[in-house]
Amino acid sequence: MSLFDFISYLGQQFILSVIHPFYKFVMSGDTRYFFVYLSVGLALSWVFRSKILGKKSFLETLTDKKVWSSKSALNDYSILFINSFLVLVVISVVASQFSVISQWTVDFFRMVGVTGVVSDSTAVMAGLALTITLFLVRDFLHFLTHYLFHIFPVLWEFHKVHHSAEVLNFTTSERSHPVEILSFSLVMAISTALVNGLFFSFFGDSLSVATVMGANIFVFLGNMIGGSLRHSPFALGYGKTIERWLISPAMHHIHHSEEERHFDKNMGGALAIWDRMFGTWLQSEPGYQYSYGMGAETKEYRSLSALYITPFVKAKALLMRGQDDMGQGSAKNLDNSGKETGGLSDMTVGLLYVVLIGGTVAVGFSLPDTLSKASAVVATPKISKPTAGLPKAIEKIVSSGLSGQKTPVFIEDLTFAELRHLIDHGSDSVIIPTGGTEQNGLHMVLGKHNYVVRYTAKHIAQKAGNILVAPVMAYVPEGNIERKEGHMAFAGTISLPEPVFESILESAASSLKQHGFRVIYFLGDSGGNQAAQRRVAGKLDRQWKSQGVRVVHLGGYYNANAQQQALLQSGETADTIGSHAGIRDSSELMFVRPGGVRTNILKQLGHMSRDFSVVGYTGRPEKASAELGKQMLSLKIRAALTQIRSVRGGL
Repeated sequence: MSLFDFISYLGQQFILSVIHPFYKFVMSGDTRYFFVYLSVGLALSWVFRSKILGKKSFLETLTDKKVWSSKSALNDYSILFINSFLVLVVISVVASQFSVISQWTVDFFRMVGVTGVVSDSTAVMAGLALTITLFLVRDFLHFLTHYLFHIFPVLWEFHKVHHSAEVLNFTTSERSHPVEILSFSLVMAISTALVNGLFFSFFGDSLSVATVMGANIFVFLGNMIGGSLRHSPFALGYGKTIERWLISPAMHHIHHSEEERHFDKNMGGALAIWDRMFGTWLQSEPGYQYSYGMGAETKEYRSLSALYITPFVKAKALLMRGQDDMGQGSAKNLDNSGKETGGLSDMTVGLLYVVLIGGTVAVGFSLPDTLSKASAVVATPKISKPTAGLPKAIEKIVSSGLSGQKTPVFIEDLTFAELRHLIDHGSDSVIIPTGGTEQNGLHMVLGKHNYVVRYTAKHIAQKAGNILVAPVMAYVPEGNIERKEGHMAFAGTISLPEPVFESILESAASSLKQHGFRVIYFLGDSGGNQAAQRRVAGKLDRQWKSQGVRVVHLGGYYNANAQQQALLQSGETADTIGSHAGIRDSSELMFVRPGGVRTNILKQLGHMSRDFSVVGYTGRPEKASAELGKQMLSLKIRAALTQIRSVRGGL
């Protein structure tokens, strides 16, 4: 990925981060400020207003300017959008990479002889068990991580961002420091991967989690009974009996209270049983009016910059003090909120989080092509096949026919029954290769890209395994037709407008998805194809991820294949290599389709004009060779395989 592409990607993610909170409010049930939860929460607040409100009426509380327009509230809104950008760019990428743990778990159990299968009669019960287990494990780890952020002073410095809120409005739930978000994301990603891997090992990977509006059904139910009010002006209590089992909004208001007797209480997410086990449970008090924040220290967190920077400054001070304490043999120290803990533990935990932050940056830059496709794949079930399988009699005939020959990788060389059989038996990935019909200088045929990408797609599919190849798309964007821009100035070039090309890509991918393919790769051999493929892949990947389908632009094949570096190391220069129909292109076609290169003309190119508008090429193509073409093609294939393996590791 070039610097320009990376900057372009960041710009796209910035735009998405602005839209993201609105999307979560309207469409996503995995956040407490989802409008459905808020509507139900407000209705409950109205019904039980006599028990939760003091002198103010329901309407006065709802429209209180302090709640919505105070400095604390404005910081909440800013943090919501800033953190959305950070989550989209880095944190979701890191979290998604841990899905490989699920496959490791499955591989381990398969190694010891456990092969997961589930019958139709038990699939529902196994799916329900997976749903319950995920809910319980994630809820406990939410409590435990939260608990650790309270008892370790170094971690508490970052958690103070959340507790510095002086008013509670619905978006305060998103008021967290990135270090804390990263921590929770890692814990949840790893735990989800392990639970999924365990269940898939014993019951197969066709299990699905019971969800409503994108949320685990138990999370959905918890939010529907008032979970959205945890960070709101309405402290709804459930009564002692229910609060022994469930965390009510009023119990979480206690957690945010600045009164000392409320410190470190009610740290659970949905269930109260963890707080009772750890001795941090405290029943709510009906009608009690809480004040929020951290006392005098709250004023240190009233600017947006302080909310992001101060935790690092204070954590560093604690770590340094921890080192001093070790040298002096000190056993304990106090932070400025009165928390007591050991200096060695502070330093150890703090250094761990420095490593985590550094690892986040490293992963973000080492996996540039997966950035735009970041998603939490670990909990996504396989897509159900919309097309019915073959009748047994036909399946038997087709299977025996394929077993006696080398299976073709090109879809166009298969019958529909053979393709159905291959999809149903593991070949659920497909490459959509795009070439182009464009001029390629005086010495090469117009179909150069089509011949090359057909060759590379075939070898990529064969080496990767379980991948088929769709027909090559020979018409792509080549410049403005009316103005004869770019290659359109030369006879034979056929161009498509970008929107038309994107529409064709989307329709082709949708067709293949409908037939049961779960991973769809775009492989473009021409520079003009790359931007559209990247946009369409990103769009479809986001739309289809909840169905277990990935769409990936194999950008490394064209943009990061190390061809230029190899030629430079061999003594060539950028000028002799050229950018179109030069050494690389000419060598590749000489190897793939020798008849596509007019060798009699190629030998004379060194004595001809170097004006691109006349000859249609750059560089010194007369230096091309079939042997060099073989080397250049292997670099392209290797780059694509590297990215495919990375994608498969995240599935």
